[in-house]
Amino acid sequence: MAFTTAIDFRESVFGTEKILRFEKNVICSKCAGSGAEPGAKITTCATCGGQGRVEQIQRTFMGAMRSVRPCPDCGGEGKRAEKQCSRCKGRGSEPGVKELKVKIPAGIADGQTIELAGEGDLGVKGGSAGSLFLTVRVRPDKVFKRQGHDLLTQKQISFALATLGGRVPLITLDGEVQLKIPASTQSGTVIKLESKGVPHLRGGRRGDLLVTVKVITPAKLSKKEREALKQLPTEEGEKIVLGSWL
Repeated sequence: MAFTTAIDFRESVFGTEKILRFEKNVICSKCAGSGAEPGAKITTCATCGGQGRVEQIQRTFMGAMRSVRPCPDCGGEGKRAEKQCSRCKGRGSEPGVKELKVKIPAGIADGQTIELAGEGDLGVKGGSAGSLFLTVRVRPDKVFKRQGHDLLTQKQISFALATLGGRVPLITLDGEVQLKIPASTQSGTVIKLESKGVPHLRGGRRGDLLVTVKVITPAKLSKKEREALKQLPTEEGEKIVLGSWL
């Protein structure tokens, strides 16, 4: 039996609990799973003599071949009810709705499946239930992307901060931190924050947060700012002409 649930990006990193509500076969409320009408007499199956299986002999040119299969009349139970349950028609189960609290582990990725043993549909006439296979879909985040166990994000900084270095506030999934910007940082530089990424499903350390720095070039400069920039060293062959594109 399969079911799909959706969680937020943050929930996939730190784990969460979800209440699932889904349709499944449950024990018949009238016959309690026996498949027999209440009060009906239960007798030994005449076809298999209560063995639950029948023997079949097939003759071939190589000789007689013996095979055993479940009894077709009692379904392998060895007994039969004189009257089937009028509610479930002898199946022992009926459609119902189940509510189930499920723990989603920290670090789960989009599309991964969790097997919940014993939470699937019931077997025939009160037989043990199968597994429920829960597929988890993770909603995308506007700020963070996942790459393995690492998280990726971007941070815009001013030209002055990139040149001189310093610190700038950065929002992470763990809260706000002060991101250290080394002097002479270039646009596109990746700064790693260790253990700020996604936990491994089986425990252990977390991945890292990889911050790509984007340096903002100022659209307008004051005369003082332009004069200050003019004092900065240039590459060979470059010529700065203030106030002109020539």
